[in-house]
Amino acid sequence: MIVPTDQGPPKEIGTCPPATPKKPFNLYNVSAKSSQCHSATSLGPTSFYLPGKLAGKSARFLIDTGCTISLLSKHIYDTLPPGARDKLQPVDIYGVMADGSSMRIYCKLTLEGRLRSLPIYTEFLVSHIKEDAILGMSFFMKEECTILFNPPALQVGKHRLLCTDRHGQELSGRIQSIQTVTIPAEPEMIITALVNVPLETTTGFIQSSKLWRLD
Repeated sequence: MIVPTDQGPPKEIGTCPPATPKKPFNLYNVSAKSSQCHSATSLGPTSFYLPGKLAGKSARFLIDTGCTISLLSKHIYDTLPPGARDKLQPVDIYGVMADGSSMRIYCKLTLEGRLRSLPIYTEFLVSHIKEDAILGMSFFMKEECTILFNPPALQVGKHRLLCTDRHGQELSGRIQSIQTVTIPAEPEMIITALVNVPLETTTGFIQSSKLWRLD
């Protein structure tokens, strides 16, 4: 695990001295009052995630429109095969969070991976974050992505990838009625049905949808 540095021989990431780069850039492009500005360390239950892989290693990707670039955690970087880690490039920058705090950037590298079954090839900056990886606006703009909310999904070209919560659970449940039910306009009814995920509440809205295809 070698980190580029201008002072002395290369050192391991874990023992590098504090960097003093001259080129800051904003990691987050939202106000400090937004919960997104803390997404690297503190996340709410409605954050969107996608399962996938990077260089053959399983990873969980946070979908973060508030982040200007894509980030890879140091702990995932450390587990990558040598052939992938050898692709690192030196950087002389540090990240600036929305609240003004700085985030150290060790290096950058471009990796092959997958979002669900969709192949990707994208650049990441390596830093200390709690998530495995964060997909930011640099990825969304390059791949011309669209974020959908019914159901929660990331549209990448022609591929619609259903998002999950941080624990891999679907954010919308699918309900199958055990018998044919006719629901008149505007009433409330109790129906018996099968669900594909545990529900936090037994009361809610039912909306038909044809967007349940998983890529």
